Amino acid sequence: MFYFLTLFLKIIVCYTNNKIYYMKNKLLLFLLFLTFSGNQILAKKPNENLIGSNLTIAFYKNLSLTDTIKKNKKTLKSSRLKAFLAPPSVIAGSSCGDGVSFVQVNIYANGSSTDEQIEWYASQNASSPLYTGFVYSPSIKTTKTFYVQSKSKSTNDVSIRVPVVASVYLSPATVSISVSPSNSPTNLLCPNTPVTFTANGGGDLFEFSVEGVIVQAMSASKTYTTSSLMNGQTVSVRSRYNKTIDGSMTESAWGTGPIEENVLTAPLSVSATKAYVNSLKISPEENNLVVGLAGKVDKNSSLLLFLDSKSGGFNMSNYGDVLTGATVKGFNYFNNNPSTFDSYFQADYCLIISTDATESNYFADIVELKSGESVRTSLGSATPSTPGSFFGVNKNNSGSTDYNLGFEVEILKSLIGYTSGDIKFFGFTIKDTDETSYSVTNSFLSPEISSNLDYGNLAIDYNLRDPNPVVFSSAGLIPCYSNDFYTINLFEPPVTSSLVQPTCSNPLGTITIGSQNGAEYSIDGTTYQSSNTFSGLNPNNYTLYIRKGSDGSCIISSLSPVVINPAPPLPLVPTAANVIQPTCATPSGTIVITAQLGVEYSLDGIIFRTTNSFSGLPENSYTLYVRNMDDTTCMTMSTTTTIINAVPLPPVVPTESSVVQPTCATPSGTITITSQSGVEYSLDGTTYQTSNSFSGLAPNEYTLYVRNSGDSTCSAISASMTRINVAPLPPVVPVTSNVIQPTCAVPSGSISITAQSGIEYSLDGVTYQGSNSFSGLAPNSYTLFVRNTGDTSCITMSPSVITINPIPAPPVVPSVSSLVQPTCAVPSGTITISTQSGVEYSLDGTTYQTSNIFSGLTPNNYMLYVRNTGDTTCMTMSTTTTTVNAVPMPPVVPTSSSVVQPTCAVPSGTITITSQSGVEYSLDGTSYQASNTFSGLAPNDYTLYVRNSGDATCVTMSSATTTIIATPIPPVVPVAASVTQPTCAIPSGTISITMQAGIEYSLDGVTYQGSNSFSGLAPNDYTLFVRNTGDTSCITMSASVITINAIPTPPVVPTTSSVVQPTCGTPSGTIAITTQTGVEYSLDGITYQTSNSFSNLAPNNYTLYVRNLGDTTCMTMSSTTTMVNAVPMPPVVPTSASVVQPTCSTPSGTITITSQSGVEYSLDGVTYQGSNSFSGLAPNSYTLYVRNLSDITCVTLSSTNVIINPIQVIVVPTTTSVIQPTCAVPSGTISITTQTGAEYSLDGLTYQTSNSFSGLIPKDYILYVRSISDNSCANVSSSPTTINPVPTPPIIPTLASVVQPTCEIPSGTIVVTMQTGVEYSLNGTTFQTSNSFSGLVPNNYTLYVRNIADNTCSVQGVLQVTIDPLPPLPLVPTVQQIVQPTCLVQTGTITIVAQNDVQYSIGNGYQDSPVFTNLLPGTYPISVRFTSSVFCINIGAVQTINPVPPQIQFEIMGDCDSKDYVLTASPLASSYNPNDVSYQWKDSSGLTVGTNSNILNVSNVIVSSSAVEEFPLTYTLTISSVANGCETTNSVVVESIYCNIQKGISPDGNGSNDYFDLKLLDVKKLEIFDRYGIKVYNQSNYTDQWKGQSDKGKELPSATYYYVIEFNNGKTKTGWIYLIREKL
Repeated sequence: MFYFLTLFLKIIVCYTNNKIYYMKNKLLLFLLFLTFSGNQILAKKPNENLIGSNLTIAFYKNLSLTDTIKKNKKTLKSSRLKAFLAPPSVIAGSSCGDGVSFVQVNIYANGSSTDEQIEWYASQNASSPLYTGFVYSPSIKTTKTFYVQSKSKSTNDVSIRVPVVASVYLSPATVSISVSPSNSPTNLLCPNTPVTFTANGGGDLFEFSVEGVIVQAMSASKTYTTSSLMNGQTVSVRSRYNKTIDGSMTESAWGTGPIEENVLTAPLSVSATKAYVNSLKISPEENNLVVGLAGKVDKNSSLLLFLDSKSGGFNMSNYGDVLTGATVKGFNYFNNNPSTFDSYFQADYCLIISTDATESNYFADIVELKSGESVRTSLGSATPSTPGSFFGVNKNNSGSTDYNLGFEVEILKSLIGYTSGDIKFFGFTIKDTDETSYSVTNSFLSPEISSNLDYGNLAIDYNLRDPNPVVFSSAGLIPCYSNDFYTINLFEPPVTSSLVQPTCSNPLGTITIGSQNGAEYSIDGTTYQSSNTFSGLNPNNYTLYIRKGSDGSCIISSLSPVVINPAPPLPLVPTAANVIQPTCATPSGTIVITAQLGVEYSLDGIIFRTTNSFSGLPENSYTLYVRNMDDTTCMTMSTTTTIINAVPLPPVVPTESSVVQPTCATPSGTITITSQSGVEYSLDGTTYQTSNSFSGLAPNEYTLYVRNSGDSTCSAISASMTRINVAPLPPVVPVTSNVIQPTCAVPSGSISITAQSGIEYSLDGVTYQGSNSFSGLAPNSYTLFVRNTGDTSCITMSPSVITINPIPAPPVVPSVSSLVQPTCAVPSGTITISTQSGVEYSLDGTTYQTSNIFSGLTPNNYMLYVRNTGDTTCMTMSTTTTTVNAVPMPPVVPTSSSVVQPTCAVPSGTITITSQSGVEYSLDGTSYQASNTFSGLAPNDYTLYVRNSGDATCVTMSSATTTIIATPIPPVVPVAASVTQPTCAIPSGTISITMQAGIEYSLDGVTYQGSNSFSGLAPNDYTLFVRNTGDTSCITMSASVITINAIPTPPVVPTTSSVVQPTCGTPSGTIAITTQTGVEYSLDGITYQTSNSFSNLAPNNYTLYVRNLGDTTCMTMSSTTTMVNAVPMPPVVPTSASVVQPTCSTPSGTITITSQSGVEYSLDGVTYQGSNSFSGLAPNSYTLYVRNLSDITCVTLSSTNVIINPIQVIVVPTTTSVIQPTCAVPSGTISITTQTGAEYSLDGLTYQTSNSFSGLIPKDYILYVRSISDNSCANVSSSPTTINPVPTPPIIPTLASVVQPTCEIPSGTIVVTMQTGVEYSLNGTTFQTSNSFSGLVPNNYTLYVRNIADNTCSVQGVLQVTIDPLPPLPLVPTVQQIVQPTCLVQTGTITIVAQNDVQYSIGNGYQDSPVFTNLLPGTYPISVRFTSSVFCINIGAVQTINPVPPQIQFEIMGDCDSKDYVLTASPLASSYNPNDVSYQWKDSSGLTVGTNSNILNVSNVIVSSSAVEEFPLTYTLTISSVANGCETTNSVVVESIYCNIQKGISPDGNGSNDYFDLKLLDVKKLEIFDRYGIKVYNQSNYTDQWKGQSDKGKELPSATYYYVIEFNNGKTKTGWIYLIREKL
């Protein structure tokens, strides 16, 4: 039986000359279809990829067996067949918009390698990409799903397309916040005032927050009221759209469209017609995800929506079932044969929609996918008419294109594990009648495009199918909001913005209270002021008050009083405790001022510091200053100065007064130092002498030293060294470095002697110079001399003379032998110079030539030059110049000097050419005349010509023509284009004549103008004239006159006939103007009317206007204005002039309204009275009213009410707190329980508004309280409150004992002397009851004790206690050497770097030697300790002794590498690293063959050997490791080395490649199969018998055949071979 695995493959193979085994220039195109036999040709691993010809082919196991569609012969999409690449990783995007305007949404994708490009498509099957790139930013109005794939740039392989959603959600209308009562930075509210915030505009729901904290959750309520705000807090509102969970997804909250829909779906299968899913919509909320699924579910189906909402998850449906619940059976069935999701999808949860048998109740469940058992959470049930709390149904979906009706489910984001990132959805319906007949339908959220068949109940790999999971943006899970905020403005408790304490210079303080808009300020609660600054304050405690300035309400006091301290005392007069004067060693003084507490010190009264010691002081008289550190104005200065003396002067810096250098006669030097009094001298700073002269000095550099004879520290050294030179050497024998002989230019010679250092030079032995160069030398013989500049007796002369030659002779003065001048034909000249021998010639003295002839010369004056060819400085020039004349000039370009054009009188033109001398003129270049004037010219364009009278070829023509124009035509008879008659505004007329070209105009035939318009014309009759501007004789006049009419008459000056003024009933006036005929009327000169009456006039002054109906410019205005009076004013808004509140003695109030004239007053708007004072008022809120006596409808009421307060009740005072004196604050404080509107006292005499009394001395106090507004309303405490005495501080702490650290106990201990009732500390912060402190690190510690009952009673020790550093440890041990085990020595050795006085350990005790031998494999911690102190241990790194290396194990495999047979050695069990060993191959004779490599090329060994090899051959390989001493030897037998199996045969009888040659391979049997797997040839003991024939001897056709070779050693080999019969 044959098993067939079908594989289609196209291969194009090109064969070139002699490149492919024995082929003969043949081009082959093959379709290879291989079939494998069950027992004979079956591949070892049929599911592995076949690799060949650079082509990768993937096998899919059981592809046709698990696909119900495949059973119906549906083929896979071509796009999925090509999807060799992994899909890109993607990020979806979302934006807020209005659904009308375009918005940009960014979506992202990335491939797995740089070879991939990203392509974006409009649909799953679109052929052309919309965009290529990682980030796609479409501008869209509504939600749209795009499809993205990866594409290989090198192979064009593509991935599947991933649906990525670019969602657009609707932003609600703008929302704004309004506030009641009104509030602003200039209109502050009192604290605790109820404030209502109202949202205006926005969407359906509103959420209010204060300072980012939600205070009223999202709801339909638009208002939020609170009285607990603090000043400056921000109240925010955000609004969004809402939806109803009813199964109808049409509200704005669902955005602008579905995030995926089935528009490309194939026709629904029978199972899907009643259970389908059309689209997915998402409505985001703050904590919920509302999912909308358009579609239907019937009683035998479920809708499954898998969600990838967090990391991890299931890539296959091999999750655990839900063990209970009939509503999830479709979910469980889908898991029976685990299907594979697309590679980028890992399901975490599944939303299940199902219904009951009657389809009247629907259920929604969310299942968390888990291994073992998945967890179901019910989201409730619903009926089409009764939605649940989280689930709504509309079963009226009209079909596969209905995207609005279906199921709505609200899910907590936390329920699906969502925290961040995109969510992926994969949805479909499943027929779930029972477990034996369930089936996944073809209705998918991302649709099945082509198949109308169900997917069935077997496992599906969705990587190979149309439907894909949809990627939805994390940004789309956040609703689109409209936001606004409001910052509240409240009065706050007053605080100081600045506090100026009394100083020595100003003993009074100043308090500035932080300003608040509209506030008044007080520091006693009684007297208020608008300024927030209170100055001139005596030391005291001040409570700050603030109130609303407009009405005195909203009184707020500070939370604590502000203290004005007493003025500080002056420091004591400073004195010097110590003065140290300057010395030579310390050239500055030191002043120590006697110390005082709390002061800083200065020596100049400007710069102060806390230390009382001033060092580094120069000579001066110093005044001492001290000032209070807390008050810099409190300063005291010393009564006398302290003097710092001058620094003793050191000697002057020494200099040499003379230096005598060594000479040839005296080879040593002398230095004399400039003398000073009272000093001694030295040249080395050690040995000094009184003499300032030092002789017999060897060559060296010497530093000069002087020091004070009486103070050896007062010394000075020279700024530079003085050199004693080496004794001079005689110069070297002089030789010349250069000799320059005389020339004509320089008629003298020069000799340069080779330079030497320290030498001067001479040519006669008498006169010397520093330069080694001598110039200006006359011809002569010279001897060279050199001598030492430091010693003129050291002279050396040259052994021979140097000769300066005579001066050379110059050439003869040059002259001209011939001269040829320029002509018109030859415009250059030629000069020939008289010849001389041995010279060269020039006309400019720069460029010379051997020829004496110079041609092509431009006009110029030329000087003649000749110079000696042997000495170019020997040059002679002519005494005069030779002139080459200018080239004859052609005439100047002719121009016209005048042109007379034809006129009506003279109808021909004249041209006059600008005259030139020596020329004649022409207008045609042929006929010339001596006159430059040409007349009688007909209209034409003329070119001007001039030529030289003496040279007719020298002609010049004009660059442009001169035109004689045509004779002018008389103008057309003039007519008027327009006539404007005079008006009152413009009392003159205007005539415009119809325009003509080239014309000027006139109204009298005398005066003409270029404009055709004549204005300012008096009434008259006018004749029109026109004439040609070029010919004033060409005139034409009009056939008739034009008349300008007389000026019209203006109207009479207007007056009023009546005026009606405004009243309260009619708040506008009326004016009537005296009538005139033929006019219209106005009060502003702009708007006119035919009626002379104007009503509804606002108060104003009005000017009267009339104008002629026929001429609106004829306008007359009144000479005076008419006034409409102001509307009578209502009374001013009433305010209270005074309010008298009820008191205990007078229990009713009085309100006095600020008086106004002509009004009456009321408190209820009903009953009015003439008096502005209302008394006997009960506590209430009163509105003030005033009205006009003459017009009772003119009523004004107050903007705010006036409150009559209830009578205040004062209760018995009690204390809220009592603070007893402490060491830090040696006085007590009593706080009385506050009462509204009360003031407080501890003696019944002095009252204050603050309820807190501080600075109290120890005693008993009675509490008093009374009403601020009514002092008679008072009360007193029933018992006194006691302030205790000030506690006593502890004694200064002292040290009882100290224990220093050791290596054994690496910390110290301090014991403080004990006291009773105290606790102890070493840092003043952390206290303990024990007086012993242990575990202390090295440091300086200060001792502290404090009273347990009063922590402010703290005392610090005078001296510090020192905990010394730890004793030193040995150095950290390090390893000097580790010797690891080898195959020869199987133990290791560790050698530690040696140290003095230590012992060594590797974990098992200490020894004196640092060397540890015979160590077994393991880890060893190294350490060292002092021999004399065994607790002083230092630990090093853990060292490892490796295991004994394994023995080398390897195998040798033989195989063909191209045409060569090679042996390859490979390690077994990773027993060695192939790069760390050496290889030695030997043949059967024991001779070394090959190289130090794991590969032996047997073919090369045999070819290079002279011996005849007989098979089988035996080779041995020894592998050894120098590093670990291991070595192993193995052998291998080689049966054959034949590797050249043919790839094809061409049995065409030419003797080349005619048969399949296997003679050298010891073949037992050969079998040949055709491409259908049919065996066509079989031969036992095969050598070379097959030539392309079948077993029956027939010729087989050209094709590719598969062979199986069985060798005599039992092995087999398979492959393919081409049979080629075509002939080229």
